Amino acid sequence: MATLKTELRALCEKWEPVFAAPMQQNKNLNQRACVRLNARWSKPILGERLVLGAIAVLAVGILLVATPRLIAGGLLALAPGVHSSLAYPSAEERPKTRVWLDAAADIAPLPDIAFYQTLIARLDHDADEAQALERLLKVSPLRPDEWNRLARLRLSSNPQQALQAWKVSVFSGRVYPPIMADRLEVGLQLSALMSADEQSILRDQIRLAYVLRPAHVQQMLARSANKGFAPLVTEVIAGLSEADIAAMVRIHALH
Repeated sequence: MATLKTELRALCEKWEPVFAAPMQQNKNLNQRACVRLNARWSKPILGERLVLGAIAVLAVGILLVATPRLIAGGLLALAPGVHSSLAYPSAEERPKTRVWLDAAADIAPLPDIAFYQTLIARLDHDADEAQALERLLKVSPLRPDEWNRLARLRLSSNPQQALQAWKVSVFSGRVYPPIMADRLEVGLQLSALMSADEQSILRDQIRLAYVLRPAHVQQMLARSANKGFAPLVTEVIAGLSEADIAAMVRIHALH
């Protein structure tokens, strides 16, 4: 055992000078690399500064855009009488709700805020419901029911605007069962102003409304103001295709 230890010690003494130099060299290299790395990150180059600046500007921009919407959304959520049911806000709550909604709209014109403003105007039968609708549709245009409502409100005061609103209602929701009969009634009352292309749109609406809800169309035609449109509607119904009739059977067999 003593002999083995002696031999190992001799080997270490023999080879120590051989390994000492490379190890010291590696140590020096590592130290220099650390110095360069620290210098590199303590003084970023121009490109990195530009990237960091762009990120900072983007973050500030997002904050500036998001903050008003967050505040407006908070005011909407806190507004008295704002509920999921369309029966709200109640008559007692509406004056306070208007104040909260107006304050929220001044900060950010969110679609939900405009919707509740329109809803309150409709429930209160305000004369400015049309203006409220226009504000709503400006920020949330894909609402065929509200475009149709705007068309109905403009029927007497501005028929040309009513016709444009009616067409947008059709274009944004050609098949929209909840309003098909009412939209057809509005369209029939505007038919005298329509071009040939617009008449084609009206005929398409007659066909679709009758296929989807024939009883509603019959009820609409039974009103005295609409009896003069019966020949046109009857003509379109008489021309229903086999596919239309099959669709009627398929739809109404499920109900």
